[in-house]
Amino acid sequence: MSTRWTVGFAGAVIMIGSIVLLGWSFDIVTLKSVVPGSITMKANTAMLLITMATVLILFRNETQTQAIRILGFFLCAFTAVISLLTLSEYLFSVNFSIDEFLFNDLDGTHGRFPPGRLAPITALSFIFLTLAFVLGNLPRRRFEYGSQFLIILVFFSAFQALIGYITGSTYVFGAAFYTQMALHTAVGFIFLTVGTIFSRSNRGFAKAFTSASTTAVIARKLLLAVILVPPLVRWIVQLGWQYQLYDKDFSTLLQLMGSTVLVAFVVLSSAKALYIFEQKVDQSLKQEMQARLLAEEAVRARDQFLSIASHELKTPVTSLSLQSQLINMQLEDAAHQKLFSIERLKTIFEMTERQVRGLLRLIEDMIDVSQINSNARILKIQTVNLGELVKQVVDEETTTFASAGVKLNYLKEDISVNCDQRLVAKVTGHLINNAFKYGRNKPVEVSVKAAPRFAEIRVSDQGLGIKTEDQLRIFNRFERAISANEISGLGLGLFISKNIIEAHGGSILVTSKLAEGSTFLVRLPI
Repeated sequence: MSTRWTVGFAGAVIMIGSIVLLGWSFDIVTLKSVVPGSITMKANTAMLLITMATVLILFRNETQTQAIRILGFFLCAFTAVISLLTLSEYLFSVNFSIDEFLFNDLDGTHGRFPPGRLAPITALSFIFLTLAFVLGNLPRRRFEYGSQFLIILVFFSAFQALIGYITGSTYVFGAAFYTQMALHTAVGFIFLTVGTIFSRSNRGFAKAFTSASTTAVIARKLLLAVILVPPLVRWIVQLGWQYQLYDKDFSTLLQLMGSTVLVAFVVLSSAKALYIFEQKVDQSLKQEMQARLLAEEAVRARDQFLSIASHELKTPVTSLSLQSQLINMQLEDAAHQKLFSIERLKTIFEMTERQVRGLLRLIEDMIDVSQINSNARILKIQTVNLGELVKQVVDEETTTFASAGVKLNYLKEDISVNCDQRLVAKVTGHLINNAFKYGRNKPVEVSVKAAPRFAEIRVSDQGLGIKTEDQLRIFNRFERAISANEISGLGLGLFISKNIIEAHGGSILVTSKLAEGSTFLVRLPI
């Protein structure tokens, strides 16, 4: 996009220079001076404008071939030589016969300076411009800021001349009429400098003004206000004064107030844009901070999970290893025709089965936590008899309770509910298993009954109980009412259960007193 603008401005300058040369060829005053009676653009000026526009096109890209670079530097050198010779003619009162090399300037014979000669400010602007191109296209871009500073000087010298024409100030750059910068010369320099800035939009000062950032937008607004508002207000006020709408003193007041109001408006609009930008930055920083905290929490949760999981896995795996050794010993005894205990093997297999179930439950918990974190859980809803479903879970746990001498009572009521059978069974198993672990080997009561709009699963124990301040915390991930050093566990069962039940549109609650036991109540919509 910036390359197109660069070529467009360069093309406009070439067109201006060509039109002026056409005017000199056919002595068309309008083409030479735009407005009859005003300053003419000298033929040498038109030629050098075309030359520098060509250089701008050659150097429009970041990289150039060696041939293009040499050609560009040659054209810059040509422009600089003509301009330096012209300045030397002014300084040393000599004539190198270059002023009318292309065309004779008959109108310039009556001026203060030799005909056809560039104005001093025009020659100086060309020197600055060529130096800017050379510095800006040296290897490694060491002098980019200096190059753009020279471009800015050329821009404002031309802009000042343009403002002089707009406001009718004929004293710009000296009192001699024919030594002032011509109107279309000023426009040509402005186009060249703006085109050069576009060609270097990602370098130096230009980067701060041409990017899409909020800072660049505000900078462009303020810069345009500073450049355009004062001359615009002066022109409007001067126009009114010329038509005698007010006197000279009031026009001065209007000029001051007009400039102040317009600049204040631009500043306020820029301040608003900056405020919105700062709000977005603050919001982004808050989101970044929140994301960082979540990431840190995730890392802590991962480390905690790995620590607890490794501890929980070690116990059943060690037990399975010992039971495997016992089986091998029994088989070796049988091989040597020693006593073979069927009852002993049966006990070992029951212990093995319990440990395997524990491992499977642990693996399922890990999978459930992963699904909860990724919101990947899909419920397989079907109509089930909740009483029968809970009875199946109770029957599976009866052996574990019996081997520990703990009584497990179940009060059944047939209730039909729509739920994911596997997940509700999992929740029930977690609650019964917790009652077994924390129940101090006292009876555990399990019941299913209907309530208004809900089916209730109630699991009660007479164990350790839970402090009031811990009764909400235990439903969080890795949270436990009692340290894992005293009673093993991942601290995930209630967290998983709560998510499962809430996914069904239900709820899970706990009531408990220390040393008196706990009751967990699950409600599922009927």
